[in-house]
Amino acid sequence: MYQVLTEIGEISSYRKTESPVKVVASETPWGTCYKVKAYVADSREQFAMITDLTILGKQQIQAMGIAFAQAPYAASRSD
Repeated sequence: MYQVLTEIGEISSYRKTESPVKVVASETPWGTCYKVKAYVADSREQFAMITDLTILGKQQIQAMGIAFAQAPYAASRSD
């Protein structure tokens, strides 16, 4: 997964050319959190880059057959 997420960061059209791409992972109680870190070419496109990396990363992870953690649904009461 590390290599796939690194490649996604490298192909982003928002990334500053020749800047490094890093993938950081951390374990949380609800699952593993992955972050793709890269420099944006134009600071005005920061949020567009975050969105681009999130969508592409999620698509690739799903294509690999990996399921995402899901919060349990709250039980509803009937009165």
